[in-house]
Amino acid sequence: MEKKIIEVLLVEKNAKDVALVKELLLLQRDVDNSFHLQVAKDVEFGKNLLKQIVFDVMLMDLSSPDENPLKDFEILHQLSPNTPIVTLTSKEKSELGAQAMRAGAQDYLVKDNIESGLLTRSLIHAIERGQLIQRLEQSLRTEIEERKKMDLLKDEFVSTVSHELRTPLAIVKSAIENLRDGIAGDLTEKQGRTVQIAARNLDRLTTIINDLLDLSRLESGKMVLNRHRVSMASMVQELFQGYQAQARAKNVRLVADIPADVPEVYVDPDLIVQVLNNLMNNCLRYTKSKIVVKIARKNGSSKSESETFKSMVVVSITDDGEGIAPEDMGKLFGKFQQINRPTGGAGYKGTGLGLAICREIISQHEGTIWAESELGKGASFLFTLEEYQPEYDFWPKITATFEDARLNKEALAVLAISIENLRDLKKTKSDEEIHEVFNKIQSVLKSQVLRRGDKLFHYSQKEFIAVVAQTGKAGALLIKDRISKVLSDISSFRFRVSFAIFPEDGSTPEIVLKKAIEGPENLG
Repeated sequence: MEKKIIEVLLVEKNAKDVALVKELLLLQRDVDNSFHLQVAKDVEFGKNLLKQIVFDVMLMDLSSPDENPLKDFEILHQLSPNTPIVTLTSKEKSELGAQAMRAGAQDYLVKDNIESGLLTRSLIHAIERGQLIQRLEQSLRTEIEERKKMDLLKDEFVSTVSHELRTPLAIVKSAIENLRDGIAGDLTEKQGRTVQIAARNLDRLTTIINDLLDLSRLESGKMVLNRHRVSMASMVQELFQGYQAQARAKNVRLVADIPADVPEVYVDPDLIVQVLNNLMNNCLRYTKSKIVVKIARKNGSSKSESETFKSMVVVSITDDGEGIAPEDMGKLFGKFQQINRPTGGAGYKGTGLGLAICREIISQHEGTIWAESELGKGASFLFTLEEYQPEYDFWPKITATFEDARLNKEALAVLAISIENLRDLKKTKSDEEIHEVFNKIQSVLKSQVLRRGDKLFHYSQKEFIAVVAQTGKAGALLIKDRISKVLSDISSFRFRVSFAIFPEDGSTPEIVLKKAIEGPENLG
């Protein structure tokens, strides 16, 4: 029977070691396989060979005096991840072999102890193990793809069925309401009770369908967020007003812990109200005597001067019920989950989708939602939302302003006010102190420099952008001088003011803004 030829790539600088490997492969007595060896003296040569030839296995020496031989291993492994690798080491560097295995090698051999049978067995084993891993990975990929297809089919089915049910449900609901209101004639007491039961169950079915549709739209990404600047404090106060009657009926006290300076958020208010309602309903079912809603500000940090502070608003809703068992915490935000907590209302049957919907809504707002609980001490549901930043409105507003200037054939000035020494100031001042100065800058510019219709944005951490309509170069120079004078009173901060004019310096907001920020003139 003809032997199978196994293509072997040996990456080895030492000529004696190359000769040793060749001799060991010639001495092998494998009746089924024959080894064809090609040698690369360095990684670059090895990369070229891997691009030209499909090898069954690689042998690579890690005992060379290079500073980082594992780096060469990673280069070749990344270039040909499906080619199994057996590494060669010296006794002194045997730990490198173990490290290479953790990084993806199939085996390693100590050169001083190699004999023909050991080398060939190691190569054959590496090939077989590599093939097994590839089959397992392919099987896993196939399974994942099948699950994705099934999830997609399930979501499409749920969405389609839910849509199709809405119309007949509306008709049935209308008929039940007509019966209940006596439009079709008076009902006996027994008939009235039956209609009330039907109405309650129909309401529950409608809730389930609406929840399914909401979750389906959120997960598919088809729900468009209508985000704008919103007061979280006002939303919580409105929430309390809506739940006062239910809370009084259960002898539950609603407590709001809202600081006076709580920042605004940039959200779709309808969706966040849905989150608040879901969490409040949840707490009302399980609380004993009190629900506390708290809003706090969590200061963020920035990676560079060009980024804005990513401060978050944290909202928590806490009950004083029996709490949630540790083993149930991981299930809370899953679909169709009914956590076995002692209920405050007998006979309550939820859809098990409320918290899953909350999770998707907060996720689409780039926030995080989680729960904290200790048995016997109640439960808290918390979520974060990013604090409103002026730049969220920047591009829509500046684009509209440029379009107006274009239609009216008017000049438009864009001035960039940059804080040149912000990096040094951050070493000696706290974030709060810097924020206070930022607020002062905006207040001074709005009250002493800009007109009522002019726009001012805190564009990045170190830059403010002023957009002044009907203003050419001469007017921009005057405004620039005024800005320099009013900001000179702010100690420690060194400012640079530059500008660009539309359409003289560019035809788009992006070009004009770039030129304004990169302007060379310094008024420090």
